[in-house]
Amino acid sequence: MRFLTDPEKKILIDSARKSIEHAVFKKQNFFPDRNAAEGFLKEKYASFVTLKINNELRGCIGSVMPVKDLLADVQDNAVSSAIRDPRFPPLSREEFNKISIEISVLHDFKNIENRGRDKLIETLNPGTDGIIIEENYRRATFLPSVWSIFPVPAVFLGKLLEKAGFPDTYWSDDINITLYRTESFS
Repeated sequence: MRFLTDPEKKILIDSARKSIEHAVFKKQNFFPDRNAAEGFLKEKYASFVTLKINNELRGCIGSVMPVKDLLADVQDNAVSSAIRDPRFPPLSREEFNKISIEISVLHDFKNIENRGRDKLIETLNPGTDGIIIEENYRRATFLPSVWSIFPVPAVFLGKLLEKAGFPDTYWSDDINITLYRTESFS
């Protein structure tokens, strides 16, 4: 993946904010002219949109598979972060002007062989790696930014397992592991 240009980042942030504003104030989805996107913004990428108020998490929703163009993915995830994150009530009109928006574009996906929990912990690069774990119908991911909350690899992995609905010490040879990187900006 090439890095996003400053004008592309601005388009994505502005579009995310406009999409959230439309959902919060008009109570309907925003359908911008997605044909206006050019070049890289039309390529398929997965993204996460994180909302914060006073540096506290207020919503975070994303996609882990690149199934639509980057602009559309960001717009959809922005709305979902604002009004569909099950951890929070829908964003209120009063909160709208207080939010900060961070976008993370996922890239460099790498499926790695499951050689056990300890080997995975040794493999992880704190602060750099995002990780997806999957087993049967359970899946969870942590963006690289989550390392700031759980900087110890064993704790990071334990919390990710809990997020997927497993005990923090759980391990199975059937777990699929994918590492990825992000380009994040706000």
